[in-house]
Amino acid sequence: LPMLVVRLLQLLSEGQYTPLQNAMVQRGDDSGGGVNLVRKCVELLDALQDWVPDAIELHTPDIVLLSIQIIDTVSEMVQGPNELTRQALVHSNFLVLANRNFSLTYTTEQQDAGAAVGVGESGPTSNDLRNWIKVATLNVVLGLFESLHDSKDPESWLQYFFIERIQ
Repeated sequence: LPMLVVRLLQLLSEGQYTPLQNAMVQRGDDSGGGVNLVRKCVELLDALQDWVPDAIELHTPDIVLLSIQIIDTVSEMVQGPNELTRQALVHSNFLVLANRNFSLTYTTEQQDAGAAVGVGESGPTSNDLRNWIKVATLNVVLGLFESLHDSKDPESWLQYFFIERIQ
């Protein structure tokens, strides 16, 4: 169910329809009414973040796939480019989470060979999961750069993640 709800939010954000994208951010203003869906997506991603490395190592992709769905949803929210969403992301801990995703290290093929979901079944390898989450995260970061108006932003972002970790 969580995957479907997040997918619905993604579909509502697609098409770069600015009024709807803005509504997802403005719903959670300081007046106490509504929910800032961008902030809630980042909070949910943050809550899942500690479990992602273990889920990858144990070859249980559900948490990783939900995290990727959340990241894809955030990516749709920021596209357009949407300035309100960009500001919401920059003022959240999304860049810290992005750094953690970029820091996931790949294993050798031999270590990764046992990624079976069940007897006789094969699923994504742990390196597949690492790659998918990194690509999804990179798409959001690219969306943030797409909407740059101030050259100081990228400099301040460098305190959160290291470019060399994007493998």
